[in-house]
Amino acid sequence: MQKTAFVTLFVTMFLIMLGFGIIIPHLNYFVMKMGATPSQLGLLIALYPAMQFLFSPLFGRWSDKIGRRPIMLVGLVGNTIALLSFGLSRSLLHLFLARAFWGTTTASLMPTVTAYVADITDDEHRGQGMGLIGASVGLGFIAGPAFGAIFGDLHHWSFITAGIVSGLNTLFVLLFLSEPTDRNKASADQSNLSPLTMFTHPLAPLFLVTFISSFAFAGIETIFPLFIKHRWGYGTREIAIIFVVAGLISVLIQGGAIGRLINRFGEFSLVLVGLLSTVIGLTILPQATGFLTVTVYFCLASIGNIIIRPTNTAWVSKRAETEQGTVIGLMNSHLSLGRVFGPITSGMLYAGLEKSSVASGFLNRFLQMPDPIQTDSAHLNLLQLTISVFDLPYIPLAAGLLITTLLLVRPLLKIWES
Repeated sequence: MQKTAFVTLFVTMFLIMLGFGIIIPHLNYFVMKMGATPSQLGLLIALYPAMQFLFSPLFGRWSDKIGRRPIMLVGLVGNTIALLSFGLSRSLLHLFLARAFWGTTTASLMPTVTAYVADITDDEHRGQGMGLIGASVGLGFIAGPAFGAIFGDLHHWSFITAGIVSGLNTLFVLLFLSEPTDRNKASADQSNLSPLTMFTHPLAPLFLVTFISSFAFAGIETIFPLFIKHRWGYGTREIAIIFVVAGLISVLIQGGAIGRLINRFGEFSLVLVGLLSTVIGLTILPQATGFLTVTVYFCLASIGNIIIRPTNTAWVSKRAETEQGTVIGLMNSHLSLGRVFGPITSGMLYAGLEKSSVASGFLNRFLQMPDPIQTDSAHLNLLQLTISVFDLPYIPLAAGLLITTLLLVRPLLKIWES
């Protein structure tokens, strides 16, 4: 492992995620302050990964052909411009335009950084390398939300500050990161991979793992701030604390344990553990009774995502052999696709349930329960431990994730044994 390059990548990813972490406590509230509905919020959040879905394979292929460093710089410059534009926006239209540009340019970052790690690690240390990069992400989520909380209701300043951090990060990469000396390049045939290839690729089951895990967790992230605000009146401060705790857990798992766990138990076992952990967390999250339990249950759901990301990435990278950027770009498209449909699905469910829409009415009749919107507060308290107006989005997410996990066991085992 090239330690100097790896340290530079670690710092770079930390600063990227520090910027994302700063805006996490503010994004939903800033958009809602602009007058967005929950459905519009879901669409806005989904726009970012939608653009990444389209452009990740392209940037991954370019990083194989042109180089890792120039593609990373493109993403960092775009990230800086987009964050500043988002913070200075004064209308929903401007937010949507900034979000689209943001997703397009930053589609280059994760595939390229991950491919860079694959370039400078062997199979034995691949999981450890991916885990350490994941730990830098966790550190960013620890420091970012904690720092972002100081802005209080001045939501736009969090985006401007994150943009400044991204600008400094761009200078850091420009000055200290060099191109890997043994970069894996795509062959002529491999360079023709397109986003559609991910549905027929031999590693498609691994791509699907990325999709379903990101779909479920993105669904959580979209409605979680609204869920805790409407149910308990929590806001920016509580969101920051919860994400700091989740970030600490991420650092402990990905920074110190994930490499050893992969070498001992294998990617197949860890991926299944991660998926089932997310299912359990989603199932019990609606039963939280206050700040302590909602934090514990949210962290349980996030542990699944924390385990899956580096484990599945290491698994894909080992099977890819060459064309690291291209194949990881395809995997990242699945990640982005999940982050497109997860927010849209959960946002529509949440908005529909708030308004006692057809969906909520059907679910409540199916469960032989009165409409929550028309039920008095005393009756709602009795229903709180079963299902309520703020709970239902989590149940379909958990059920869908469980069913898909069971269907994927055999294809994943086949890849593992091949």
